[in-house]
Amino acid sequence: MIDYQRVQHVGIDDWAIRKHQVYATIIVDLDSHTIIDMLPSRDESAVAHWLRKFPNLTLAVRDGAVFYRRAIWRDNPKIIQVSDRFHFQKMVMGHFHQAIMHSLPTRITISKPVITPPINLSPGQLRSASGEFWLQKKRLIKAVRSAHNQGWKMAAIARMFSLDPRTVKRYLTAKPHWQPRHTYNPLFKFAKQIRQLVAAGWTNLAIYHQVVKEGYPRAYRTFCDYKPYVLKRFAQPEPTYLSRTKIAKLIYQRTGACVWNATLASVLARHPLVKKLLSLFFDFLLLCKQTNVTALKTWLVRARSLHDRSINAACASIKRDYQAILNSIKFPTYSNGPVEGKNTKTKLIKRSMFGRSSFVVLKNKMLLLEKL
Repeated sequence: MIDYQRVQHVGIDDWAIRKHQVYATIIVDLDSHTIIDMLPSRDESAVAHWLRKFPNLTLAVRDGAVFYRRAIWRDNPKIIQVSDRFHFQKMVMGHFHQAIMHSLPTRITISKPVITPPINLSPGQLRSASGEFWLQKKRLIKAVRSAHNQGWKMAAIARMFSLDPRTVKRYLTAKPHWQPRHTYNPLFKFAKQIRQLVAAGWTNLAIYHQVVKEGYPRAYRTFCDYKPYVLKRFAQPEPTYLSRTKIAKLIYQRTGACVWNATLASVLARHPLVKKLLSLFFDFLLLCKQTNVTALKTWLVRARSLHDRSINAACASIKRDYQAILNSIKFPTYSNGPVEGKNTKTKLIKRSMFGRSSFVVLKNKMLLLEKL
């Protein structure tokens, strides 16, 4: 038996008896988290008639379904209607996702840093540029010699510093001011010109004669050996692309977990509207958590100022159910979470019955299970 006098806070939701064809209604007591009753339809009149049996009902949590909103209003306008946070946040999220997708091109070009060849660098300049590396090398040579002076054998020194024994021997026999040979290819400074001439269709011999006129000192065979390496090393990077779906999926991340890396920052700098949309959406999630009732009205003004069709649709949806969404912010402890859990349990048992029993049998079984 249902104690109609005791029930004060309920959650209402629908579930599919036969998907897209027949739907039923489940009512859960939000205080005891138990199923109160199940109706074989989600008709507005049937739900309103059922709610009249509860004289002390003060609060009802529901999703955005219009028929439940009207049914509760018909039964008793004084009942506080609370819109479930998950459902209206999902609705707003869908509109923002659509707005971001419309604001971005299908493929977003991401430019990699261009490798510029060291034009007009002499061997001496190259030595000074890599001086830090050779300082580290000198420290290693000094450590190897110090270990050798202490009586360590070459094999032991090689294991200690993870070196080849031949390298240890070379370090021990080198001159005091020995420095590794710097590799400098004079073809490097012609890299940009060679790339342009190759694009223009010049042959290797014609390119060689051109660079020789400008000061290249090596033979033609050396030029042919190093030209592919120079073209590969100083090649212009091919543009990479980022899908707009990846940017739109940022709204599914938790508030504060959005990391603005260099690539994302460059995309948002080129598309400032997308940055505004993301900031606006995360502000909406924050005001829902902070139970700030007055902030919702300010947020709606900011959202309408963007003059975006999808965002205007989100604002219109919020306006249609404005009071219920405000109540959701005011009463953060009430949601349809317990109802969704009971829904899942009901559908699991319904499927295990394989359609052999009627709705009445399923209802009685669920109500009996709640008493166990």
